[in-house]
Formats: sequence, structure tokens, C-alpha cells
Amino acid sequence: MLKSKSRIRYLASTLLVGVSLLATVTNGAHAGYGAGKSWNVSGSAGFQYDDNVTTDEIDSTSNLSDTAAVIEASGSYRPDAGKDFGLQLSYDFSQSLYQDLSSFDLQSHLFSGSVEKEINGFDVGLNYLYGRTFLGGDDFLSLNSITPTLGYSVTDSWYVSLRYNYQNKDFISSSNDGRDAGLNSGTIDNFLFFMDSKAYLSFGYQAEDENTDSDEFDYFGHIFHVRLKLPVSVGGLEAFNPVLNAGVKYSDKDYSSVTSSIGAEREDERTTLNLGLDADLSRHVFAKFDYEYINAQSNLASSDFTENIVTISIGARF
Repeated sequence: MLKSKSRIRYLASTLLVGVSLLATVTNGAHAGYGAGKSWNVSGSAGFQYDDNVTTDEIDSTSNLSDTAAVIEASGSYRPDAGKDFGLQLSYDFSQSLYQDLSSFDLQSHLFSGSVEKEINGFDVGLNYLYGRTFLGGDDFLSLNSITPTLGYSVTDSWYVSLRYNYQNKDFISSSNDGRDAGLNSGTIDNFLFFMDSKAYLSFGYQAEDENTDSDEFDYFGHIFHVRLKLPVSVGGLEAFNPVLNAGVKYSDKDYSSVTSSIGAEREDERTTLNLGLDADLSRHVFAKFDYEYINAQSNLASSDFTENIVTISIGARF
């Protein structure tokens, strides 16, 4: 990280790298962990209950509940690039293994690299990501993504970020060829830091346009989101550094062509609520609780559902 950056810029920049890696900020309660080190690694394993197992990428809803083992691992390395540049290389792995609905087992690999430079008080960055996903044990989706970013500290506690993202999606199975797509999106994020920068509130807007090989999947969407990270300072719990993470996201997608199965243009609205609590059990060991609620409304039956997901995991980081 550039030596001239303030602590606010460092925290905001670290969080935004996580966003570019398709990881939600609400899961990054310890985003500043390991600051000053050139590398960080972490891993966790846990239990998940899902009352309506789904695969969003192909509009597949089981209408069934199941439990799953979940495994996550990640690592990042920041090589010394001198005082003018910040570089980072990262890898993230996740795996869900359902007890009964094995066709919904999801495994993902994300490889990324980012570069950042401060120019006249602005943080200018570029992130490239390659992702590979396996569904039910079969090769499922290949993803290439590039994201230029521009950030600026408006005040000592207010950081603003602008991002453009292009994604190329390649579904491996020929049955999903019509979903192969190019997606363009633009995002503005605001981070308001408080409690000596240990807590933040972020809010933003994203517009995205997806152009698929089959016209019926083309859409334009609007996404609004609010996130909160808040350390919990309650009596004897302070020794565990508990951190509360909460978020709400609303999306509205209008499809531009008639969906053959319903004989009309598809319309989707979705509200997602996230609530999480992270705590340190020791210097390197942590525990996490996450709850997610999804209310998806659509005139396409397979995309009209509600879902509750509860995850409890324990892990270690170094």
C-alpha cells in the first residue's frame, strides 16, 4: 500500500478489492487484518441450512430444503512494487456439499490481480479476475472480469469510489449456450467511517446491462445497497472482538425480449437482507454466523421465491 495513503484510504481500498473479487463487504469484518504484511491466508469450514436451494445463474429453484457442509479458503500476496504502486495477487476457493441435493453442489475458484496508484489525491486502480465454477461436480461456468476503479477521500471519514466492470460469461454446457453473455456495469459507492475507522456505513448504486447470446435473457438492471460494519463493545465480549455486519440490497431487472415459457417480457425484483456476526476465539482462530434472506419476485415461476440461509463456521487466518 502506498506510504502516503491515509488509514481511511487504506481501509476503503482494501474493502473495494474485496468487492471486485465478487465477495461482499459484509463478509469482510476483518478486512484490515494483517495490515503491513505482504501475505494473508485464511480458511474456514462450517454448516449451512438452506430452506430453498437455488442456482441463480440458470434460474433453477428446488423448492426443497437441505443442509450442506461449506468450505472456504483464500490467500493474497502484495509484492513490493515501490512507493508508487500497490499490487495484489489473490486466490479464493469455496465449496458447498449438500446432504441430499448434490446436483446443487457448487465449487468456485477465483484468481485475481490488481494494481493501484495514487495520482493527485485520487486512487486509480485496475483489477482482473478469472473465475471457474463447477455445479453438481460438472464444469459449469467460466468468467473473465476487468474492473477499473477511481477513489477519492472527500473528507477524513468519507471515501467515494467509482467502478466500471466488464464481465464475459461462458457457460460450459451446450444446454446453457444461450446464457453466454457480456455484462457492463457502473457502480458508485460511499464509505462513511466512524469509531476511529473501526466501523463504517456504505451505500451505493449500480446499473448493469447484460447482453446474452439468446435475446430472452438480455436485461437492464438497477441495484441499490446499504452495508454496515459495527464492532460490538459490550462488557466482557470485547476480548473476542465481535463485529456485526448487516446489509440490504434491492435489485430491479427488466428483460428486453419475450421469455418463451411465459409469453411475456420477464420482470424481476429482489430484496436481499444479510446479517452476520464474527468473533475471534484466539489470535488466529475465528467463528462466524451468517443469515441471509432473499425475497425474489418475478413473473417467471422459477425465479419467484423466498429463501432463508443460515451458516455457522469456524476458521483460522494467518
